[in-house]
Amino acid sequence: IFLRELRGRWEKAKPKPSRMAVETAQRIGLKKIEPYESALVRLNLEYCKKRRCGECPVQEYCKERSRGRPSSGS
Repeated sequence: IFLRELRGRWEKAKPKPSRMAVETAQRIGLKKIEPYESALVRLNLEYCKKRRCGECPVQEYCKERSRGRPSSGS
C-alpha cells in the first residue's frame, strides 16, 4: 500500500494496481487506473460490494448496472 502512495513521486514505486481497483475500473469503463486506484477501491467497498448501486455516484457509467444486474462486488 505504501508504494502506491509514492507512485509518481519515486521512480521505483510502480506496483501493479490491485485486482479490486482493476475490476471496478472495468465496471465503469475507466482505462487509466493508477491515479484513481484508492478511489476505485473505496467505490468497490462502499457501493459494489454492498450492492448499493442506486446510491453509487458513478452509477451512470457502470456496465453491470446498465446490463440490469447489480455488481458482484468482488
